Amino acid sequence: MRFPCSGRAYYVSRSTGCGAGPVVATDDLISLPKGARLISTSASAGRLAVLIEIDGGNELRTFDIKTLKQTGRLRFTREP
Repeated sequence: MRFPCSGRAYYVSRSTGCGAGPVVATDDLISLPKGARLISTSASAGRLAVLIEIDGGNELRTFDIKTLKQTGRLRFTREP
């Protein structure tokens, strides 16, 4: 199954103080390289991890969950 070259990310935050705070939802885009195939996503500890397949290899990109700015990239290759 192929996914579009850009994904749509949703972030929902609830205030953590005394009483219930407002729920804030953000609708934003994370652009992926042309021809990339989205394999999986995961969110934890304020980071969003996106695993993609591109040019025959896999790449893990991490983003800050609040700003959606890229914070890291790890490429996986096969040994010859």
